[in-house]
Amino acid sequence: MKIKLSRRGLITGAILGIAALIIPKIWQKSKSPASALANERERPNFDDENLIFFTPDEYILIYDLAEQIIPSEGEDAPGASDIMLANKIDRFIADNLEQDVQNDIRNFLETFAAGSDALRGQGFSDLTPEEQREYILFWKNFPSLSLLRGAFLALKRLIIAVYFSTKESWDYIDYGGPLNVYVDPFRGRVL
Repeated sequence: MKIKLSRRGLITGAILGIAALIIPKIWQKSKSPASALANERERPNFDDENLIFFTPDEYILIYDLAEQIIPSEGEDAPGASDIMLANKIDRFIADNLEQDVQNDIRNFLETFAAGSDALRGQGFSDLTPEEQREYILFWKNFPSLSLLRGAFLALKRLIIAVYFSTKESWDYIDYGGPLNVYVDPFRGRVL
């Protein structure tokens, strides 16, 4: 008997495997009193109608994740929240990625959120910034399932790529923007 694996089946199996490993830890964890303050952090007000791809919960998760990956370092180094990176990621995914890739992103976001609920007893966006950093490091160094670690790193690369494709980040890296020069590949001349 041959077993046929699909991407969706592999991800579903990984989720169920993680759940089986993590559920015993749920009973050991208790909610941290500091975590209750995490919901009081300032986040952007957004209109659900402006979201193209993300649900409101996914948007907040991406907003917090992007803020952890690219924090603001003042006026000279704008962070994810300074340039509304979560909105740009929402538009990029909706406009540029195929439906199956969009589904994979949505499935991974569900897995990422479920893992936070299982490990910490609360959602990723309900964690304090320090707890969020610890949870991100857990995913970055995920011990056994390289598929999940790879999915997290792909999401991290997407966040970074969208950040550096925005004009707001170009001053920070001393990039003047793309050249509007066309080189004729057959003649080697600049037109």
